Amino acid sequence: MLANRWLLLITIGIVALGTSSIAALVIEDWTVDREGVRVTAVVLGGIFLVILYLASWYVTKRRGTLYYVRLLEEWMPDLYRDMQSQFGAEYSNEMVVAEHLTARSNRGVLDIADQVTSVTRRLQMLMSGDDLRTSYDVAPNMIWPAALAAGYHMHFPLETRLIEFAGEKMGWKLRSRANSPAGHDPRLRVHPTLPSEPDPDVGSVLLTVYMTPTKDPTRPAGLTVDREHTFGALDEADRPRAVLIVKKPTKSASGEVAVEARTGTTALVETITQTLAAYPNASVFLFARVAKTVALGAGHGLSGPGRADQMKREMPVESRRPWTRLVPVNVVQAYPHNPRDPSPACDLVRAAPGQPPSDQLARLAQKHGLWPRPCDPKTVPAQPEDALDER
Repeated sequence: MLANRWLLLITIGIVALGTSSIAALVIEDWTVDREGVRVTAVVLGGIFLVILYLASWYVTKRRGTLYYVRLLEEWMPDLYRDMQSQFGAEYSNEMVVAEHLTARSNRGVLDIADQVTSVTRRLQMLMSGDDLRTSYDVAPNMIWPAALAAGYHMHFPLETRLIEFAGEKMGWKLRSRANSPAGHDPRLRVHPTLPSEPDPDVGSVLLTVYMTPTKDPTRPAGLTVDREHTFGALDEADRPRAVLIVKKPTKSASGEVAVEARTGTTALVETITQTLAAYPNASVFLFARVAKTVALGAGHGLSGPGRADQMKREMPVESRRPWTRLVPVNVVQAYPHNPRDPSPACDLVRAAPGQPPSDQLARLAQKHGLWPRPCDPKTVPAQPEDALDER
């Protein structure tokens, strides 16, 4: 807690004061009529105080605050205990924002926007009230649509690091004082290539993202769209390859394509932005397999502060309000389906307040084949024709 850090700093101060006082008394008796020795003692005392100040700075800055943010279904594993046992001692303060998802799927839509807003607001208040001299490490444990929306609405302090935990800790800087743009990884690409000129006649697009160690191709069951694009580390046959997100460019010993976290996140942001711009009138269904920190970072990158941090060109007009047309598509984990089936049942997710209301997304889910569930006609009674009108 915050009290722990202050207790440690106060202890350092008391020790420093006591040591200095005792040393002063000893030196005073020892240095009677010895002006040169007294000057030396003063200099050494000053050096000692500087060392204590640097120690205090290290405690505050290098052993800063860990923010753990959880928004998952009740049955999904909570990583907090594992994180605490493995590297909790690295931090002088820990803060937790943890909730279980309370929304339930309704006509092919999972509306979590209010809960994401609540969690984001609590996290923002905690970070804003923290010691400005500290460091900020954020460890998200959220379903990826929630992380994407939370990142979009957060204003992260400078030097914020995102912590990915999957048995081992991996942290990377989301925001830095250097503001250095991320690099480019030619292995990350889109297939087929997005059109060079906007196509206003396309009404729906599926953008599938593969950026995890799982390489098996998949798509939402029953979803029908006008265009489909795949983003990730693709092989010569345009099939997805397994991706390992790393802090710095390196070679993976396990066969995955090692992608630097900031580079991969920036590439994903640019892909989403370009897709929205290429199809200015389309609903863009985003079906993603991404690390939690990448989802959070991508959401931030789609926002105004995130664009400024990346020092990129001006965002196209069609992409400036992404949530009006961007619709996350998430696998329904509780729905019984064959795990070998590459087409799982999915929900449209309303994760941000800027998205259309749930009833409009429900009509969208029905129009594009996500509802009723494929091979499950009893999930909902037939709707009248006028219910399909999206206007």
